Amino acid sequence: MSETDENRQNIPQAAPETPDDTPPREAETETAPEPPREQPRRRGSALALIISLVAVLLAGGGIGAGYWAWQQLRSQHATNNQSIDNLDTQLKALQARIGSQASQQAVDALQKQLAALEQQIKSQTQTLDTLNRAVEQGRTLAQRNRRGWSLAEVEYLMRIARYRLDLMHDYPGSIAALQAADQQLAALADPNLLPVRQALAKEIAELRDFKKPDRVGIMLELAQLADHLKGLPPAQPALGGKPVETTQGATRSGWRGLLDSVWAAISKHITIRHYDQPVQGAPAAETLLYMNQVLRLRLEAARVAVMRANNADYHNELKAALDWLDAHYAPQAAAPIKQQLQTLLARDISPAPPDISASLTLLRRLAASGDAQQKSAAS
Repeated sequence: MSETDENRQNIPQAAPETPDDTPPREAETETAPEPPREQPRRRGSALALIISLVAVLLAGGGIGAGYWAWQQLRSQHATNNQSIDNLDTQLKALQARIGSQASQQAVDALQKQLAALEQQIKSQTQTLDTLNRAVEQGRTLAQRNRRGWSLAEVEYLMRIARYRLDLMHDYPGSIAALQAADQQLAALADPNLLPVRQALAKEIAELRDFKKPDRVGIMLELAQLADHLKGLPPAQPALGGKPVETTQGATRSGWRGLLDSVWAAISKHITIRHYDQPVQGAPAAETLLYMNQVLRLRLEAARVAVMRANNADYHNELKAALDWLDAHYAPQAAAPIKQQLQTLLARDISPAPPDISASLTLLRRLAASGDAQQKSAAS
């Protein structure tokens, strides 16, 4: 190419002029139409959609990770099986060729490796079973719809109610959990779940009507009894035995007859008795203090049993206190305390709470039947 040609190419060409007779564009006087306003969406539906998407993504991620780990363990399992087969082949070959001591050592080493591989395969098999269960559970959660999640929340509230009642004896908390479960069922508006709501209403009424024992009042009453033991009189020694009968002999004359008549007159006012055991006198001050302390300890042990809600220990201690009263104190003076102890003995400090498991059992049965119907309809 020549220089003149290059100069021609470098010369800029003039742009074509627009004709003057081109009519000017009209000014856009009309304003653009406003875009249609979108109706505001409900925040509740958006929040529910976001929560559902997050749950599905988490479940999908968990299923994918579990499936990947399952594949890895499965391949490792196959590799270990192949290694065992190779070791078996080598072991048989060595046993067939050589029978010396060196070959026996090699056989022992191979047997140890074989046992280690079998143990590893066993542990991997257990891990595979655990992963299979986890993957199946994740798949079930991923396939659960809005109704399934609501029923799962209702079941969780029912279990919370049972835990608070059985473990903590929290009757208001248990009632609140059952009421929350009933509200969730009301929001579902499923007529098939009406028996569950009926069972819930019955259980809530039973919890409200249940009368809890007044443990604080029982403890105060036992403390008052322990304070009134100081002036309690002990039991007097019992008098028993049979009197000795004096036989009246033949009437004698003279001064001997006079002595016999005098002795007979005196014997009318004197009674002689014989006892199998020695008669004990009234207890000393130290013995009376010991008796009161033993009875006080029985009542304190009953108070501790009330604090621990131990019904068996409570009744055992009160029975022991009643036996101690009968054995060591005057019956008339100990009668009021004995009557009060018998009244306390008739009380139950730890009655069995109402059974609230019927609604949970019914919910699980109805939910299982509903899931089975959905699967059959989908297939």
